[in-house]
Amino acid sequence: MARIKVVGHAGAVGIVGLAAVWLATLTVAVVSAQVKNAAAAKVKNPVKATAESIAAGKTAYNKYCKFCHGEDATGNGKLAPKDTHPPNLIDAKWDHGATDGEIFENIKDGIGPKFDMKPMKAKMKDDDIWNVVNYLRSLAKNNNREWFEKNKPVYLEAKTSFEDFLEELHKELVKIDQDLAKLNPRKQGFRIYRDVRFSKDKRPYKTNMGAGFSPNGKMEQEAGYYIHIEPAKSMIAGGMYMPNPENLAKIRQEIDYNPKAILKILNDKEFKKLV
Repeated sequence: MARIKVVGHAGAVGIVGLAAVWLATLTVAVVSAQVKNAAAAKVKNPVKATAESIAAGKTAYNKYCKFCHGEDATGNGKLAPKDTHPPNLIDAKWDHGATDGEIFENIKDGIGPKFDMKPMKAKMKDDDIWNVVNYLRSLAKNNNREWFEKNKPVYLEAKTSFEDFLEELHKELVKIDQDLAKLNPRKQGFRIYRDVRFSKDKRPYKTNMGAGFSPNGKMEQEAGYYIHIEPAKSMIAGGMYMPNPENLAKIRQEIDYNPKAILKILNDKEFKKLV
């Protein structure tokens, strides 16, 4: 019988302040100055990268850009035209120019000759486009090895803070799940290094701190509990992550055999508040 937990989400987790500060800094990769349009490169960004501008840029990006470039701006949007490959906007490679002025012009006038990247000047005001430029910059800064190594002591301090929190969390989890009692909570955190071998997103570091608790460790082919700390994207979850075919069949079988149990959870008022 499969051990089943139902996935749920919560709002921002107001803990581990030091870790959150570190991650907020890390989320923001140095963009190489690859000038493709000398005239556009000379144009200075007239809009300061304030919190208000970045927030407005995020709103505009989500309205006009994410469908092709993806929610995380890595080029994985599901509505991109067929046989096109939207670029990753937060790595160090800029095929059409890396300066603010060039990015602004690309958004405003589109990118020829096929114009898979269509002009946005009819839909967006100049200030809206500059806000999007500022938003993209905020996503792309400092996620590189040189910066990380220089600031590693800050990361290690944040990691220690996160592990202190995991110890306290473990005490609470054991109250509802004795199978977790033997775990060392300080060993349940996931590495900050990303596996980029098969990913279009080549950023070397994660922009979150996460941990998994399951009877035999970090939720490897068994159900457990997951916590994710990231500025504006924190969440908690439970269940089995990417079950293999054998386990997936077991989970489906249990749901088929015991629908009342899972429907009771899904219809619970307190659970619905979390989803």
